[in-house]
Amino acid sequence: MLPRKSAIAAVCAAVIIPLTLPAQTRPDTTRRQDTTTARTTASARQQRPTTYSQQRVRLQKDYRDPAQDRADSIANAERMRRDSVDRARTDSINLAAQREREAAAALERARSNSIANVERMRQDSINAANARENARRDSIARADSIALADRPRGFTGSAWHVGLAAGAAAPTGDFKNIGYNSGIDINVPIEWHRPGSFLGVRMDLGYSQFNANTFRGLGSNPTVLSVKDPKVMSATLNLTGNLPLTESRRVSLYAMGGGGVYHFRSVGATSLGGFLGNDVFTNPDPSVDNNLTKLGAQAGGGLKFAVGRTSLFLESRLVNVFADRDENVQFRDFFGDNRSKGLRWVPINIGVTIR
Repeated sequence: MLPRKSAIAAVCAAVIIPLTLPAQTRPDTTRRQDTTTARTTASARQQRPTTYSQQRVRLQKDYRDPAQDRADSIANAERMRRDSVDRARTDSINLAAQREREAAAALERARSNSIANVERMRQDSINAANARENARRDSIARADSIALADRPRGFTGSAWHVGLAAGAAAPTGDFKNIGYNSGIDINVPIEWHRPGSFLGVRMDLGYSQFNANTFRGLGSNPTVLSVKDPKVMSATLNLTGNLPLTESRRVSLYAMGGGGVYHFRSVGATSLGGFLGNDVFTNPDPSVDNNLTKLGAQAGGGLKFAVGRTSLFLESRLVNVFADRDENVQFRDFFGDNRSKGLRWVPINIGVTIR
């Protein structure tokens, strides 16, 4: 019996003693004791038959240190906090990077839109400049076409104009008082006038014929002079000034003035011959000084209408021919004291010129 009791006591000691040891020494001792107990138990079972004890064995649960649990809890909380901080920092970095990418994309879109707007404005400016240049070219082309249309052609192909005009010639003053009435007037103008220039030069070749009446002198026994229809041929040189009334220069006003020679035919012993200086009292032979040439001057103006290569014009002039006669008693007794030194008449003509 003694050996059996000793074995049971050893088993109880092997179970109970480890349970009462401190936690720091328990793990390693328990592992050795468990190994020893297992070996002893196996040996006892081989040596002896199984017996059952009536004594109750007190068992103790595994013991955990509260300080260790608190340290583990603190460590877990710190780890969770660090994980949360790391996740928050990562999320913040990702959000900042995303916002930075979005801001960069918005900036790139704004830059692209700004470049597109600048390019569009530049293209609009180029188009406007091209439109202005085209308008300027069209204006120049129109002006050139107008200038080409207005450029003198014909005759010599330069600035020369030649024309023909006809109308009436009305005597005035002493010319009318000595017995002459209105007649016809024909004029051939030859003008040199550069396009766009204000001044020009014009030569007029004219022919006038007046209707004559009998002239009776003054005094109690007046002399009656025979009359003929006088003819006057003239050649004058005039300076002209042109003032366009329209942009196309097709309608213009012009003025002219100059002088030349006037050749009178069929004057003889008529009142016109006596007024111009013929001796109609002592030598009444009509063959003497039947033709007289005098100097004269003229001035006038007109209105011109250009039609293609031609121009229609309406003009009037005042012609003054210097009588160049000697004053004597017979002249004053016959014609009166207040006679002028010149003959005047006014031609009114309508004509056409060719360029």
